Amino acid sequence: MSKVHFGVKTLGLSLALSRILRLLTTVVLARLIAKEDFGLVTMATAAIYALSAFREVGFSQALIHRDDRGEEDLARAADTTFWLLLGANSLLFAIGWVLTPYLAAEFDNLEGLEGVLRAMLAVYLIEGISTTPAALLQRRLEFGVISTSEVLGTVLYAVLAIGLALLGFGVWGLVLGQLLSRALQGVWLLRVSGWRPRLRFHGHTARELFDYGKWLWASAGLQVISRSADKLVMGKIAGGGTLGSYGIAFNLCTAPAKPTSNVINRLAFPALSRMRDDQGALGDAYRRALAMIALVALPAATGLAVVADEFIVTVYGRAWQDMVPLVRILAFYGLALTVGTIAGPVLLALGRPKVVTVVGAGRQVLLLGLLLSIGRQGPQAVAWAVLLPALGSMTVGHWAACRAAGCPLLEVLEPILRAGASTAVMAAGVLLVEGGMDAFHPAVRLAGCVTTGVALYLGASLLLNRETTLDLFAHARSVMRAKGRLA
Repeated sequence: MSKVHFGVKTLGLSLALSRILRLLTTVVLARLIAKEDFGLVTMATAAIYALSAFREVGFSQALIHRDDRGEEDLARAADTTFWLLLGANSLLFAIGWVLTPYLAAEFDNLEGLEGVLRAMLAVYLIEGISTTPAALLQRRLEFGVISTSEVLGTVLYAVLAIGLALLGFGVWGLVLGQLLSRALQGVWLLRVSGWRPRLRFHGHTARELFDYGKWLWASAGLQVISRSADKLVMGKIAGGGTLGSYGIAFNLCTAPAKPTSNVINRLAFPALSRMRDDQGALGDAYRRALAMIALVALPAATGLAVVADEFIVTVYGRAWQDMVPLVRILAFYGLALTVGTIAGPVLLALGRPKVVTVVGAGRQVLLLGLLLSIGRQGPQAVAWAVLLPALGSMTVGHWAACRAAGCPLLEVLEPILRAGASTAVMAAGVLLVEGGMDAFHPAVRLAGCVTTGVALYLGASLLLNRETTLDLFAHARSVMRAKGRLA
């Protein structure tokens, strides 16, 4: 348990720090680089995701989940995983290089896309090398080491991207900042993992890994739709500036979800996998985790939606005010991702990867249908098309996790409903303050709203959701006292 607590502390703190630093970096870059340049990187990233369905094949998760059969078996499985992933990623790099001119021609309203996309294809080669050592560190619950690499990568990106932007590199500051920081982070992971790939491949081991990972492969293929379809539609119906605003709004609203999902997927999956033979303990861990996630995620998303106008004008500037209606919708998409994250690791730990795939398939079918039917009506329609399927898959995923873990649904829902009631009290108070401060500068209104919201939510939580709130505080104290290895 101490390793898990230390993992929560280091991953949580490092990923939160990384997200905050990335958001601050984006704020600085938004004042140095044109919207159209952000649009190019958003489209190139979407294209990378669109090709990435076949790069992982679930092997890293299978390596983490693999039964302990001794050091030699693990080393053989790691070597097999490494060469499979490096081969798949190298093939994708080559395919992407060939397809890039055709994709750039399809989005001819985004000038300069071809060069940016070809450069960013190098992400495949970098991840082909770094994924296996990262999986081995996760398997050993060495989350302090992973956390150090996260912070290192973020700091490098901030320094490189801002430095290059100040030197006038424009969009290439964004591109080179990402590539160089990821490459250096990958070198760090390979060094601190203590593992080096050997030139060997074991066919039987590969089949065993694939037998577990095949459903995750299908799930990854489905996730391509949710990761890239909305940006592809936006790139087709709008110019680079609108796409840039959508991309930054999307990243802002999913900022809390990304560190939360990273912590949960990296830590909960290996930790819960060790509990798979004790369903009672696993179910209890699931209920507590979901209650605490909801306690934080509900007010964060609702608060962002309520103060979106003041926040965007104060932080990004009036040039980015077209983000406000998008943020008010996508904030709840980030909420759905955050609250829905824990269901996947529970199902995977219980050996139900097929269920994860089926739930994901339903979400992607609905997303595609909405994008095709209403997506061309504009950015806000695209945002709604993204939100609704996420809410649906979150609900179905937790229903399936409750059944698999043997958790009564009402016991799972009660603390979430209490967090929702506390959030409603907070939102009502913030709206009253916002209306009363209408004559003030947006920055002053923002400060007043945030202060009021935090105070109201803490008070309401201690009154309406006391058990979960105190549980969160106690868990936080245990986490902060945990010790482990950072490098």
